[in-house]
Amino acid sequence: MAGGFDAGEALRAGLSDRQQAWDFIRRFAAGWTEPLEAGDGVGEAELRAAEQCIGAALPAALREAYLLLPAELITMVESACEHMALPEYPLWAEPCITVRWFSAPGKLLRMDGRGPYCWLSVGGRTQADLESICATIPGPWCLAEGTALES
Repeated sequence: MAGGFDAGEALRAGLSDRQQAWDFIRRFAAGWTEPLEAGDGVGEAELRAAEQCIGAALPAALREAYLLLPAELITMVESACEHMALPEYPLWAEPCITVRWFSAPGKLLRMDGRGPYCWLSVGGRTQADLESICATIPGPWCLAEGTALES
């Protein structure tokens, strides 16, 4: 239990409708990470563009999740690095997802997609460069085989 929120206890009574589910998610986020704030999620215009790209409307619950859940990774990358003057091009495996490149001295970052579930690949010239990226952009990092960050 963190922040006074017990997820098991909160779920024992069950979630009978979508509103209770979203209330649970908000309380869970506030108890385990940070409270969800208005404007944390993906914007309406970006959702419409994604729907147009896939040629279908998103289900209501998924749409609500994208509008609610934080997309701060993009903000952190854009504030820490310079967007490279390369065109956004489609991800090879999914043409609706675009790839963007960012750089900072000794660092190269590639962001696949946007929103709360984008993927960020990074490279650094030195161990210190990689550690700097991890410190600047917090979250769980998966290291490529043969790569290690010292604690």
